[in-house]
Amino acid sequence: LKLKTPGIAGTIHWLGAQLILTNVTGSFYGGKGNGFADFDFTAPHSGVDYQFSVEVTNVNLHSLSVDLSSATNHLEGTFAGLLAVTNANSEDWRSWNGYGHVNLRDGLLWDIRLFSIMSPVMNTIIPGVGNSRATDASAKFSITNGMISTDSLEIRTKQMRLEYVGDVSLKQDVDARVTAQLLRDAPMIGPLISKALWPVSKLFEYKVTGTLTDPKLEPVYVPTRILLLPLQIFRSVGDLLPGDSSNSTAP
Repeated sequence: LKLKTPGIAGTIHWLGAQLILTNVTGSFYGGKGNGFADFDFTAPHSGVDYQFSVEVTNVNLHSLSVDLSSATNHLEGTFAGLLAVTNANSEDWRSWNGYGHVNLRDGLLWDIRLFSIMSPVMNTIIPGVGNSRATDASAKFSITNGMISTDSLEIRTKQMRLEYVGDVSLKQDVDARVTAQLLRDAPMIGPLISKALWPVSKLFEYKVTGTLTDPKLEPVYVPTRILLLPLQIFRSVGDLLPGDSSNSTAP
């Protein structure tokens, strides 16, 4: 009900208790979208059984977020993605099964609490790195009994990379792990630093629980004084790299 489009076209077949939407295409927040849906009202239980697929390209994240959440959001970027629900029932969110993927480029994602919760941790090592612009981000996911699972959600900036693995329910409950790799994608020196300081990267592995709107962060490993010493290297090297403050936003 919140989504808007200046134009949409498709074919509707409604015969008896079967409703099918096919060849649906339309403009979608600066990009394009297409998909189909199938609704079965003859299911021998309460509710409606259905399946659908939606694919979008070149979508403006900020414009979409204005309608979905808040007009004052600071989300930015252009994304493409696919959401396919192979079977579901309108009466039970646990009935959802499917899959999908999403890719974003040149984005700011720190208005999303699940991601910005790591910003204070990263900013204590290299100030501002936890709010830098993402060069790209991507994820593949599956949906099983209402649980969205991924082992490949990555957010990449010039100075760090965030990797998420875990589950989010359609009720917004979170059970995941996030690992931050500082300077992982820094030009030329990133791979070298990543390999040399791989053991230290475990200090930036956290368990994420709670909900999407109120996530909780807990370190997986308790750091010792010896392990914390190499973090000075991160700060020193980070000071030498070009900043991104002009595109940053407050946590």
